[in-house]
Amino acid sequence: MLSACAVGPDFKAPAAPQVQQYTETPMPIATGKADGALGQAQHFDLGGRVDAQWWAAFGSTELDALINAAIERNPTLEQARATLRQASEDLNAQRGTSQMPAIDASLGDTRTKDPGTINSSSPPTTTYYNLYNAKVTLSYSFDVFGGARRAVEAAGANADYQAFEVQATQATLAANVATAALTEADARARIAATHEILTLERTQLDIITQQFQLGGATYSDVLQQRTRVDQTESTLPALEQKLAITRHQLYAYAGMVPGEGGLPTFDLASMKLPQALPVSLPSVLVRQRPDIRAAEAQLHVANANVGIATANLYPQFTLNADILTDAFSPVGMAAAIAQGFDLGGAATQPLFHGGALNAKRRSAMAARDAAAAQYRGVVLSAFRDVADALKALEYDAQALKTNEAGERDAAESLQLAQAQYRIGSGTFVTLLLAQQDYQQARLALVDAQVARLTDTVALYLALGGGWDGGRDDGRQSSIPDSAPDLAQAQRPSHSTGVSHVQ
Repeated sequence: MLSACAVGPDFKAPAAPQVQQYTETPMPIATGKADGALGQAQHFDLGGRVDAQWWAAFGSTELDALINAAIERNPTLEQARATLRQASEDLNAQRGTSQMPAIDASLGDTRTKDPGTINSSSPPTTTYYNLYNAKVTLSYSFDVFGGARRAVEAAGANADYQAFEVQATQATLAANVATAALTEADARARIAATHEILTLERTQLDIITQQFQLGGATYSDVLQQRTRVDQTESTLPALEQKLAITRHQLYAYAGMVPGEGGLPTFDLASMKLPQALPVSLPSVLVRQRPDIRAAEAQLHVANANVGIATANLYPQFTLNADILTDAFSPVGMAAAIAQGFDLGGAATQPLFHGGALNAKRRSAMAARDAAAAQYRGVVLSAFRDVADALKALEYDAQALKTNEAGERDAAESLQLAQAQYRIGSGTFVTLLLAQQDYQQARLALVDAQVARLTDTVALYLALGGGWDGGRDDGRQSSIPDSAPDLAQAQRPSHSTGVSHVQ
């Protein structure tokens, strides 16, 4: 009856926030749309399930291969997996220590010189002999007040925490790789747009130079246009540097060094915009995000530690048993000269420890309160992440439509300014302003296109990154056994199938 007791509070998972929506205003069914590239409307499926390999929705076989390679080889993820194995073995050790008796055997050999007897009629006699002894010891502590069971509970919750950390690390890694790939695509698009703008400006410089030679323009106009060309060209090194740094980061994510080579390239033309976006119900999010489950496991550990500290205030009961055998030779152990046993038990009740035991219990309770506050903070951040991503996607669609119109207007304005200046009816200042407006509008359009993709990645990560939060066993891993060869990702593919850890 006593062994069924366990002092301290039993753990109960905190309830999910009682809300029906993520944002202050109701979520729209779909975003707006634009006419150009990556302008499709995105539809929100409330209650939908995020696919484990959500990155396949971007339609890039190169991205699929790189993320799978990173999941297989990334050192941060490898470290998380090793830490999980360590926590699992710590749990096994705690179970063995707390729930099973300890049995030890020992063998001993002693060389003895007996001084013999002394009398007046004969010299002293001396005897030499070996004494062999064997001993088997059994000890067992009765877990009357549940302290040992709480220790096993804490070790199990810590193993759960490490399992959720593996899943959170994997989800973050996949999102980081996808974001870095989109950053590379953004850099390449900005470089291409800058070269396009540079070509236009150089063409205009040639026209102004010819007009100056014919007396239709001033040398100041030539210098201003040449300065404009130099300014545009000066932005290219920074963009090239950003591209190189991003690729170096992708190599690091994949567990490779840049000198190995073989990394695929990414551009906007190879990316599709996912149009059907699953959005988990708010009540499901707390079971879906591995970082929330990890915080819950930490709260579980802290709660079990309160039970351990409480059990230490009560008596501890132990049982000890020894079987002993002595003999003059190893073969004579069966016919030993002496055999015996010890059997005893003990009960230890703490009486005075200077208030240390009560202080440790209060400390454990304070640690539990801190873990509970941390858990609430993680939940609030998770809901904020989803709300931010949903709003970002809603406004990204509007921004893309506006930037498309702005780019079209700026291009038309530039063509008109060029034509007017060519025939002498327009001023050079008007032409220069038109060039600046077009350059800004062209780059803004690239940024708006990339924003829709990166914020889609942010939504997938905010919803848990595709981890199966419905499973109670946090140690189940969806990590693939092997990663595809990156070199294969560079081959052209006609498949249309949807397949800052460092």
